[in-house]
Formats: sequence, structure tokens, C-alpha cells
Amino acid sequence: MWPSFLGAFDAWAQAGHTVLQAELQEAHRVGKLGDHLGDAAVLAMEHRRAVQGIVDTHGAAGAEHIFQDLFAYLLGLAGYQRVRTHPVGVPDIEVSDLIDAGPDDRVALALPRPQVETLIRLARKAGETTLADTPELRIAT
Repeated sequence: MWPSFLGAFDAWAQAGHTVLQAELQEAHRVGKLGDHLGDAAVLAMEHRRAVQGIVDTHGAAGAEHIFQDLFAYLLGLAGYQRVRTHPVGVPDIEVSDLIDAGPDDRVALALPRPQVETLIRLARKAGETTLADTPELRIAT
């Protein structure tokens, strides 16, 4: 998810560490980090340009703080309620309070339709009908 996450927050990252961190904190606080992610795959070339653009704009030290912020909140998107970054010191990032997914341990994934279709096909081939039926029903509606 790293290329998509960087792409989603690239404008704020280009604006700088303070602006980016404020946006990430607020989006995380209100549970909207994932809303910034699109469905389209990010090309490797676009991702390299985004990374290089941040380094060119902010220099190596500034880019380090920006990438640290982005990585920390990517971990937050994985289900941690508390995210703290420390620009100087160890550890650089602290995450805690993992959100309990509940008794089913459900995980939501955003996959492109061709990948979902591949998952369904492979699950059926392996005899995992329940695993195949759930996403198949979702894409049918």
C-alpha cells in the first residue's frame, strides 16, 4: 500500500513536514486515512517520481521526516489507534492500541477487480468454496 499511500498524500508531503503531519493526524483522528486511497494502481515510475520530488523539494533530512510521518500513519491505517512520531530520538515511531477486529478478525482489502477474480479462481481450484463465494457475491452486486 506504500505507493498508493504516498500518492494519496503527495500534495501535503510536497508542502512539508508540518502540513503533512497535521493532515495525517486529523485524517487518522477521524478515521479517514483510508478514504484518501484510490482504487487505481500506482505505476512504479510515478512512485519513483513522487519519492524523488519530495527529496528534491525538501532535501534528504526533510524527506526523512516526511517519509517517517507517512510510514507511521500507514501503520495507523493498518489498525493502530495511537500513532506517535519522534523526529529526534529512538524509537522514531510508536504505534499502540491495535483496534480489535472483533471475533471474526475481519480484514478489509481494496483489490482491483482482476486480482479479486484471480483470488476467486484460485480458491475454487483449491476447493475453498467459502473463500471464493464471499468476494464473488460482492462483485456480483
